[in-house]
Amino acid sequence: MTEDSSRKLLLAQMALLSALGLVVATVAALVWGLLPGINPLFQWMLADLAGTAWFYPLVGLQDLVINMLLWSPVALLIVRMPAGNTPLLLGAALVPALLGMSWPLWHLAGATGLGLREVLALLVQLAALPLVWLLLSRRRAGKPASSAPSAAV
Repeated sequence: MTEDSSRKLLLAQMALLSALGLVVATVAALVWGLLPGINPLFQWMLADLAGTAWFYPLVGLQDLVINMLLWSPVALLIVRMPAGNTPLLLGAALVPALLGMSWPLWHLAGATGLGLREVLALLVQLAALPLVWLLLSRRRAGKPASSAPSAAV
């Protein structure tokens, strides 16, 4: 593959991942709008743990797991792409998602800035893709290169 064609392939991959990052940000906004009302785990935490030291860490853990599920198709796609440009590909998906997820916060924050809770929520959403990519790439690395039976007798 020539350098020009590999560059074009990388740009096409980055464009695809940027679009997928915006899709995930949009789906996440829809999911997070509906989820608190239909999630029995959150309802339980709200009823029994609100006001305790356990509430926010458990909500954050739940949010991380849900965001990892939302990002898993994108991470699987990145794992299947040729290695070598992984940080660039992760960034191509995350930057548009960050802009898509955070623009309402910047607008609402105005001159007062973002609070710690908003910054942590953004970090949880953005950490999900690298974490699920890491899990999938390690799982894939543990698989044998081919599925052909061994010739050992």
